[in-house]
Amino acid sequence: MATEPPRVWEQRWHPFREEWVLFTSHRGGRPWIGDTHPPREDAPPSYDPSCALCPGNARLGGANPRYTGVYWFTNDLPCFSNEARPSEGGAFYRTRPAWGTAEVVCYHPDHGKTFVDLRDDEAQAVVDLWAERYAILGARPEVDHVLIFENKGALVGTSNPHPHCQIYAGNLIYGTIAREVASGRRFFEQTGRLLGFHLEVHPPLRRPDTLKYLAGPEIGGGSMTNESDPDEKAAELRAAVGPHYKRGPS
Repeated sequence: MATEPPRVWEQRWHPFREEWVLFTSHRGGRPWIGDTHPPREDAPPSYDPSCALCPGNARLGGANPRYTGVYWFTNDLPCFSNEARPSEGGAFYRTRPAWGTAEVVCYHPDHGKTFVDLRDDEAQAVVDLWAERYAILGARPEVDHVLIFENKGALVGTSNPHPHCQIYAGNLIYGTIAREVASGRRFFEQTGRLLGFHLEVHPPLRRPDTLKYLAGPEIGGGSMTNESDPDEKAAELRAAVGPHYKRGPS
């Protein structure tokens, strides 16, 4: 007979976003008869002739070179552009052009790999390119914010499984980032310590086969409800240190 998880009703302060997060870990085990998403172990080919990111293939803006390592290019359909022109607005509906650029970074020419499949030197080359592009793009006068991110998996709408990420560099400072910068400055002024420039992972699942839907409290109320125990999750991550399961024992 399954043991019912302990019931915990707790709020924890998010120091970066300066807001309370509601934790209700016992609700993760509630009865569920909605959609489920069983894990998939797809094995994409190392080369896909229809992929716009594979070496030598055609894109909307031309063709990729036959690259052999990490490779970046300007997005063919960028969300920021220096060709942007302001539209007519008013005191209530204000507008401004979306100046800047967007780039795509291909981690590896092999279509079937993911970041975890890279050798250490290949992963280092990706991180080095992130740092280089961050510095170059951030120095542009029209750029106020550089955001490097990867959408991982079909559940979050990834349109192409080729190992890649995106870089948005424009005059829009995303709201969450603006709040985190402001909270970091206040923390430093109060304590003399830095909160720290960190990696965020936002898994789309609330348990292995169930999507975490942003519903009434999240969308309408604007506050997150987390159906997990953060201490347990931290322990799981610490215990997972070592070779990735795809690589097997070292």
